[in-house]
Amino acid sequence: MPVINPVLFYLIGVCGNVLTISVIGLITFGLAAFMLGIYLIFMDKDYDGEYKYNKKLFKISLIFAIIFAILSSFVPSSKTVTKMIIAKNVTYERLEKIPEVTNDIRGAIKKDVIDIINAINKKETGDDDKVTM
Repeated sequence: MPVINPVLFYLIGVCGNVLTISVIGLITFGLAAFMLGIYLIFMDKDYDGEYKYNKKLFKISLIFAIIFAILSSFVPSSKTVTKMIIAKNVTYERLEKIPEVTNDIRGAIKKDVIDIINAINKKETGDDDKVTM
């Protein structure tokens, strides 16, 4: 069983994509709302139908800009999600096991190296002299 669920790696990518899309949406709709707001300020109010239509577009753009602003502020970046996963999985118990695991690995490597040296000695000399440490 993996220590970290592989689905989390997928979700890290999804969070990054959602954040990118929400920032692009915020910029797009924020700019549209800003431009429509300026246009509405200087627009001639005599054209009632066009004014109401542009005002409706302004409100819709503003609503979408607010939605994307909220979304971009609450969706974590992929770096933040990675840090959260590391913080969740690095515990005192696991840190205390590091010397044990390191000694086990060192012992296995040492044994392998000794076996290799013995095999080389055996081929070169034909003797069964074994290296021990």
